[in-house]
Amino acid sequence: MLVLTLFVGLPSQVALSSVASAAACAPTSSTSGAYTVESFTSTGNCDWTVPTGVSSIQTLVVGGGGSGGGGKSSVFYGQGGGGGAVVEKNFTVNAGATIAISVGAGGDSPNYNTASTSANNGRSSSVVVSVSDSATAPGGFSPVWTSGVGGVSGTNKAGGTGAGGTYGNGGGGAGAAGSGSTGGAGISSSITGTSVEYGGGGGGYNGGTAIGTATGGGATYNTPALANRGGGGANGGPSAFNGLPGGSGVVIIRYTTPIPPVTVTYDENGGDAAAPSSQSQSTSGEILNLATYSGLKGSKRFMNWNTAADGSGTYYKAGRGYAPSTDLTL
Repeated sequence: MLVLTLFVGLPSQVALSSVASAAACAPTSSTSGAYTVESFTSTGNCDWTVPTGVSSIQTLVVGGGGSGGGGKSSVFYGQGGGGGAVVEKNFTVNAGATIAISVGAGGDSPNYNTASTSANNGRSSSVVVSVSDSATAPGGFSPVWTSGVGGVSGTNKAGGTGAGGTYGNGGGGAGAAGSGSTGGAGISSSITGTSVEYGGGGGGYNGGTAIGTATGGGATYNTPALANRGGGGANGGPSAFNGLPGGSGVVIIRYTTPIPPVTVTYDENGGDAAAPSSQSQSTSGEILNLATYSGLKGSKRFMNWNTAADGSGTYYKAGRGYAPSTDLTL
């Protein structure tokens, strides 16, 4: 039996295009012992290329903090925003591969006496190695406008309650719920080589000179959240002030600093036969069997190698295998 197949063509004005890649990342690099630390602090999306010699990475991913509340006229002062989530994950990677990085911004500042919207919530941060292997840290939430309760964190830790009266409560932190006007604690990480707390909830306002406290980059009364810590925002003042924005998130990648392949260069040191020019490792740590050399210098025959022409340096036996960690001239 014949089967009719209908082919539908695309209209001539329809153009097919691929999705453009994100710009290359420009992280800040530092070292900590045997590790290289790459800190991605600019909010938005970018692509990072795995360096040569790197096969595994450790990551810290922190979402943006939610903004503080703007307060509600004659009902309650501004509350603290929730801190962004803090996620740590290790990945196996391939040198030269492209990894998608996203750093979430903090929630936008809400107006006084105005309900928060999604724009006031912190944005997520993420590291995407492949479709099936990634890490995402949700942003913290701005407080709801129906009560003085602080904002929920990106890890779903509740905002504070019980500050009493018209006082604003602290936001939830990545590591703990808020308590009264105090923002919840964040989560500490030593991925940079120094212990730093991230994702703290913002502090609420207690009225007068009583200011709710915050850690982990969270904001307090009229004091902004720290950048790249994922802390929640706070209230901007005692009365009729906008809430403060949440702190931006961050992505940090750490890997063992690769040792590049080395080259051994040979010098016949006045001998009457030509020495091989050099040997190079194809990969770091590869064992090289040093060349043999039987040339004469006057009446003396060369037998082995040395890093100094007069033999006062480090001795290397000809023909033996070595895995040098730096370039050598013998």
